[in-house]
Amino acid sequence: MKTTILKSLIAGIFFIIWCSFCILWIYAFNNWWNIPTVTSETSLTSNLWNDTMNTIKLNVQDLDNRLSSVIPSGSIWAFAMTTCPTGWLKTNWASISSTTYANLFSAIGYMYGWTWGNFNLPDYRGQFLRAWAEWSSNDPDRASRTNRGDGTTGDVVGTKQGGEIQSHSHSIPYFDDRQSGLSGGNWHTTLINWSWGNSATTWWSETRPTNINVLYCIKY
Repeated sequence: MKTTILKSLIAGIFFIIWCSFCILWIYAFNNWWNIPTVTSETSLTSNLWNDTMNTIKLNVQDLDNRLSSVIPSGSIWAFAMTTCPTGWLKTNWASISSTTYANLFSAIGYMYGWTWGNFNLPDYRGQFLRAWAEWSSNDPDRASRTNRGDGTTGDVVGTKQGGEIQSHSHSIPYFDDRQSGLSGGNWHTTLINWSWGNSATTWWSETRPTNINVLYCIKY
């Protein structure tokens, strides 16, 4: 009888030790792999959704940062649409915040004018863009270019130039009707009629090449 009780007691002690070991092993394994405890299907779906959206946001931000490094602030692109894409502004001489658009302000500053706390965008509406001559003779009237917005004139980026027709001349024919004949034993040539003509007059509002409208936008 005593032997049976002793065996049962020893078996119970070993069982308790084995159970304790199992609990400790499961706890250690769970912490090692950092496995979260899922209380419901709803919370699991929510966690997966949040993780996915956070990953997408990080990827979009990374892409935006990469594009910003490839396309610097102040770049001008032409677009075949009526609105600028995200990250771009119309070149319409708008006054914008130097704080909100700090990168663009660092690029162009007050070149195109300013008001209190703001700076102006360039105005390319209806304009043909011309490359800066940098004192080359490709722009013969470069010294007379007018104010770009901050009082700067001459051969620098942003200055303006009005329309002009290059100096030239036209050859204008005239009508000369002469009659000749013998009179009083002498040969005479009589000028009947003459006049000077004028070159044709056109009534267009400007001189321009063929063109297609585009929307110029500036990267901020």
